[in-house]
Amino acid sequence: QEFYEKLSDGSLRSDAEAAEYFYQSTPKDRKYKDLKRKLIERLHTTALFIDVNQARYEDASKAYYTCWKDIAAAKVLEGKGAQLSAYRAMEKILSKAIRFGFNDIVIDLAKSLRLYYGSQQFDQKKFHHFDQVYKSFRAVYEAEALAEEYYSRCQLTYYGIKAKDLPAAYTQTMQQVEILAPLAEKYKSYRLNLLYFLIHHTALFYHGAYQAAINICEQAISFFKSNPDFPSAAQGIFMRKLFLLYWQEGAYQKGEALLKEAVKYTREGDMSWFSNHGRFFLLCLHTQQYQRAYEIIVMIMN
Repeated sequence: QEFYEKLSDGSLRSDAEAAEYFYQSTPKDRKYKDLKRKLIERLHTTALFIDVNQARYEDASKAYYTCWKDIAAAKVLEGKGAQLSAYRAMEKILSKAIRFGFNDIVIDLAKSLRLYYGSQQFDQKKFHHFDQVYKSFRAVYEAEALAEEYYSRCQLTYYGIKAKDLPAAYTQTMQQVEILAPLAEKYKSYRLNLLYFLIHHTALFYHGAYQAAINICEQAISFFKSNPDFPSAAQGIFMRKLFLLYWQEGAYQKGEALLKEAVKYTREGDMSWFSNHGRFFLLCLHTQQYQRAYEIIVMIMN
């Protein structure tokens, strides 16, 4: 408990500091290794008991954590031979995963249920149902996997990029955007569209096409607002990107209005909350609103 508390409040920042504090030794000391292992095991166990009913969790977050907790319980039941209970639980989890677009969960559960009802229960109706679910969501899942690949390539391409390499990077990235665009339009998947819009924005931003990047951010915000089951975090991401573009274009009033809206999609004290207020502080300084800048600092410090 003390180890966890000191890690949480920042008192201990490395293995060397922790080993010295508890045992006046080094991270290679067996006693310290055992302490660290026990803490990790305790954290893994505690993670299954996260209270998702707290106000800070929105519906999508609650559903995500609940799905994975329930899957873990169902897998344990399956392993213990309680297959009827396990697969009934999986069917309920599957319905929730479909609603919230957790397509990796959908694929895994649909495949398991298809095998169960086909090879053990010999239930043709349910077999065909889950076979259809698997096949229809596999296409979405594969599109998301392709978007993940392109997003990773995009980040690798632009990380530390030199000016002379920007034109080639733009051409390559926009080719990937053109491949993803019809898939994003077809499937309306949260994750697919999130990655598509991020890739498109990155290419335009580094190319200096700021107005086009503004349009993409506005499209992204509109898309994520259109479905109440989508996590609100995506709206905050593109609002912050849009603010930087407004700043680049000197549209300070639009930037201020946007930040006021973006703060609705953050929780007080989290990184995005501090990030939003940090941008607001800089905006106030830039527009000579020094009293408001001071008030922001006072609010954050309190």
